Amino acid sequence: MRSKRVLALLVAGLAGSVWACGGAAQPPASVHALWRSPLAAGGDPPSGTPATDAARLFVVAGDVQAYALGTGALLWQRPLHAYVPRSLVAVSNLLVVPEATVSALDAATGRPVWEFTPDANASLGRAATDGQAVYVGTASHRVISLGVADGRPRWTVDVGPEWTDPAVVRGITVAGGTVYAAVEQWRDPEGRASAGWLVALEASTGRVLWRSPATEGEPRGGLSSAPAVTDRLVIAGDFLANALVAVDRTSGRPVWRFRGEAGRPGFPEAPIVAGGAIYAGSGDTYAYSLTLDGALRWRTRLPSSIGGYVSCGRGLLLNDQGLTVVDPGTGRVLQRAIDGGEFPTSGLAVRGGDAFLLGPRAVYAYRCT
Repeated sequence: MRSKRVLALLVAGLAGSVWACGGAAQPPASVHALWRSPLAAGGDPPSGTPATDAARLFVVAGDVQAYALGTGALLWQRPLHAYVPRSLVAVSNLLVVPEATVSALDAATGRPVWEFTPDANASLGRAATDGQAVYVGTASHRVISLGVADGRPRWTVDVGPEWTDPAVVRGITVAGGTVYAAVEQWRDPEGRASAGWLVALEASTGRVLWRSPATEGEPRGGLSSAPAVTDRLVIAGDFLANALVAVDRTSGRPVWRFRGEAGRPGFPEAPIVAGGAIYAGSGDTYAYSLTLDGALRWRTRLPSSIGGYVSCGRGLLLNDQGLTVVDPGTGRVLQRAIDGGEFPTSGLAVRGGDAFLLGPRAVYAYRCT
């Protein structure tokens, strides 16, 4: 019996070094620089999340830009219409740019292919695609399905037809034939009271399957980005209340709610779900890992508020006005890859084992191990 306990302790000690690699112990996760491409001086710091296809990295830095994935060479630039989109969508040799219009550009050249003008700004949320359609949300609380090939609307659904105050679709995820939308709804004209909703729609028709008031009991809550979807749950970040919320994927019934530090800004992105655990970073400066039941596994304080996070290689990468690598098993900080004079301001994109992000001075590419 004693030998079994000793063995269990040894296994637990090794768990922090294991990251989706079949249970084998591995060297600590790390990143190393692949390339750095300078940005033109001036303008607002880049924000939003880049996108990739097999050959190119697409970013917004004053305009839409494409870089060679392997070398960082600038390939083309294209001006925006009016707004800076929170995300770009790469699909079928196209780059879809949701803002005042939803524009599809040829991924290789930047040449316009099609354009759709929604009834309201589409830049404030994260769009998604299933390869056949692109799903965008608007500042008029609508979700729109557009055909990838031609940009023609397949359906448009108002997810809050009874709402009289502003509401914004902050992010969309599509999984298993269902579209999941995260919405921030104001409850008065000035937004002093607000709520977050999760809405499930049938991807083929737009039929609403359920609506869940995901921030009930909060005087001021609001879902901040596209949700994460598991076999059982839909999980979203509540930036205003610094919380993660989970609802049942089939019914929309609330399952659990996890709170970060009170009185601090919260989770700006969807959580990461990997290896049977949840990972996210908050504006309260902590990186968190939870079980799928919403219980805390670990939390690690970082130097600054966290604006983006991804899993890459064996590590968890976080933008905390630097690039920090954290061990997913233990929360231990393993590396600070960008620190000092330069700082990133965007979300992170991952392609294979490489990660990409931007700061006011440059676009950065890193290889993850």
